[in-house]
Amino acid sequence: MDMQSLSHRQFGPDLVLQQYAFSQMGAYLFGGHPSIEAQNVGAQVVSAQSVYEKAMSTMLHIVAGGRSIGIGSLSTSDVGSLVQLVLDYEMGCFFRHLLRDVKVDDGRLDEDSIAETAARGAYYMETEHTAKFFREELWFPKFCDFRNAFAWQSDPSDMIERARDRARELVATAENRCPLTDGQKKEILKLVTAADREAGDPHGR
Repeated sequence: MDMQSLSHRQFGPDLVLQQYAFSQMGAYLFGGHPSIEAQNVGAQVVSAQSVYEKAMSTMLHIVAGGRSIGIGSLSTSDVGSLVQLVLDYEMGCFFRHLLRDVKVDDGRLDEDSIAETAARGAYYMETEHTAKFFREELWFPKFCDFRNAFAWQSDPSDMIERARDRARELVATAENRCPLTDGQKKEILKLVTAADREAGDPHGR
């Protein structure tokens, strides 16, 4: 129960901390390893809240040993969102990059390049070796905006707006892998209408 809004609570980063504390207590008393599931957010729409809820909860889930996340859902899975799915997918790519196996071999270490470059002031960005490998090691988000304030003012936008544009692009260009005929669509509509009536909606809405 959220005593500020006098409403029941289902999810949120504060509850994730509480759930993890319960899990630690259970592991201490009964054995096993503490774990946590962070699949949802409490926010009802795509917003700063939905982004930060998912980031904080997923971070706790990852450091607790989890390796899967829920994507595209809002309001504790009551709402599905293509825009949130696009944002969550990018966040998942970040954690996948963070947790990947790091390759350490002679080609990447290149002691000769280090010895040669360090003596000249350590301008590693000017070396061919850095140009060859740095894109493999860095992660480049698509929706964050790193322009300075003056550049942003000339074309203001935010990550949610860019994610929304990307979701529209994906919908417009997606290949229909399961095309249905008009007759098949009508049959599905009949089934859904009948199910709605059985669930208590006399109008089958």
